[in-house]
Amino acid sequence: QLATSKTMGESSASLLPVLFDAVGVAEEVRDSGSHALLVLDTLAPLLDAWLLAVNMAEALPDTTQDPEILAAQRRGAFANLLERAANLQKGGSLTMLALLETEALAAVS
Repeated sequence: QLATSKTMGESSASLLPVLFDAVGVAEEVRDSGSHALLVLDTLAPLLDAWLLAVNMAEALPDTTQDPEILAAQRRGAFANLLERAANLQKGGSLTMLALLETEALAAVS
């Protein structure tokens, strides 16, 4: 069992290695034939890393970024992380839940 939490003032960038470590530990459990449940309470580190990469690419001289291509690349980057949870080559299972903060309930009230 592995648990971590963000402390006040800690940047989401500092959580990116922790997120990937947690995924790695869960994959090891799965690959050993056991079952793992990984709950991500935020995807902010991934979103921040993506935005940093886009900003760095836009800063290159003589480059323009097509919004449609960027959207497809972003979907692919997130899909690669989440699809890792479904890779069941050696037995065991890995269930990954990502809890996202949204405004979905605002329409109900």
